[in-house]
Amino acid sequence: MTLPRFLVIAVLSTFTTLTVVTAASDSSGNVQVLVRSKGPLTPDALAAISAIGSKVSYVWPEINSLAMMVSVSKMGNLMNSPYVDLVETDQETTVDSGDNAPSAGATPTLTAVPIFASTTPLQTWNQSMAQTTGSGFDGTGVTVAVVDSGLPQNWPDFLPAGSVDLDHAAGFSAEGKGSFLGTANAKLGVGGAIGLFPHGLAVSSIIVGFPSEFGPVGGAAPGAKILPIRVLTRFNSGWYSWYVAAFMYLADLKASGAIPGPMVINFSIQSRGFNARQVVADAIDYAISKGIVFVTIAGNFGPDPGSISFPGQLPEAITVGATGWVGQFSTPTWSFSPVPPNDPLQVYVPDFSGREFASDPPATRIDVVAPGSFVFGEWLIGPGFSEGREVAFDPVENFIFGTSFACPHVVGIAAQMLSKNPTLNQGQVETILRNTALSIPSSVADPAATGKGLVRGTLAVANTPAP
Repeated sequence: MTLPRFLVIAVLSTFTTLTVVTAASDSSGNVQVLVRSKGPLTPDALAAISAIGSKVSYVWPEINSLAMMVSVSKMGNLMNSPYVDLVETDQETTVDSGDNAPSAGATPTLTAVPIFASTTPLQTWNQSMAQTTGSGFDGTGVTVAVVDSGLPQNWPDFLPAGSVDLDHAAGFSAEGKGSFLGTANAKLGVGGAIGLFPHGLAVSSIIVGFPSEFGPVGGAAPGAKILPIRVLTRFNSGWYSWYVAAFMYLADLKASGAIPGPMVINFSIQSRGFNARQVVADAIDYAISKGIVFVTIAGNFGPDPGSISFPGQLPEAITVGATGWVGQFSTPTWSFSPVPPNDPLQVYVPDFSGREFASDPPATRIDVVAPGSFVFGEWLIGPGFSEGREVAFDPVENFIFGTSFACPHVVGIAAQMLSKNPTLNQGQVETILRNTALSIPSSVADPAATGKGLVRGTLAVANTPAP
């Protein structure tokens, strides 16, 4: 292959490192809380509970819960109400200053990447390591809900044509109703699916692929449909109540038949906070009960024991940690080089990836690991996305880091499995992924960080039974 020229791109360390910093409150000192009722959330129960507060933001009768504002002076009344089972303070998550950095000697800040004259999809090292191609299935018929920061208004400049479901896209963050950048391709929801923070685009690019300076780059499930659900603001912050609202919205889409095929949720968001988690967990369980497959991250709070983030610590979640390739930077073309398959010596686990406690049951917590260090994907840097792909000097294709970007590899494989057998449920997908993973010996990486091992897409799909 002729390599006529090189493009210098930045090595960009981008983490979704979210930390609970505050509780929702208004100027009068009212605090937003998540409330679960003791029994069914009937109209009478809702009226009695909401009368104690000042404003109800959301009502979710399916899980007997609501989000509401209440004054601090009435918090005791709310907690002691005969209608109330539990009260949790709604929590905001925001960008952590973080002290994580790429590990395993990965220190370059710039690298020369060859420009390929290719019209067929290129396979990146990370898709090769996860073995996402060659199964005979590409996720066709499967919807992947990327519950994240939404997409830029001109997403067709960055993702393959026809790869996004605009009919059901929605948002639950406070960045304006619909699209404040314009109404084109925006779904009117509580905030709309259009967002300025590029994290959701980066996740989506790993799932369905993206156009690049080198030619089209393949994704883990290029036949799947991305359903953008925005729960983060342009400042990468969100509230637990928004996450619950998003999960309930998706569950209702699935239950109503509005989206008749299989659905996978990619939730590449983490939090250190565990105070307000039961209602979030209830919403996740409700979505799973409606046939949705839920995949999330081990988080970027490693390497300490017990550093798995929420909701990755939930045993019912498919939880993904991060790996890298020891061959990174070994040649000028390493970004698009095949990784030797089924060889655990090719793997390293970056320090940032979350760890289990030694006492964690083996069937829970981290399930598998996937590429999350120096992943090649789309990350936009600049004041906004309205200028199109060429944003002055701002890079578009970048190396990105974090369990956030390990997750979509596994989501894409799950989409392939569901494309083969649409009847699979959460437990079946999790079991197949775990049983087909490549075991990583303790001499290679900390067992607390690797779960059952490196995900292997082709083997997972091959072991998926026909419906």
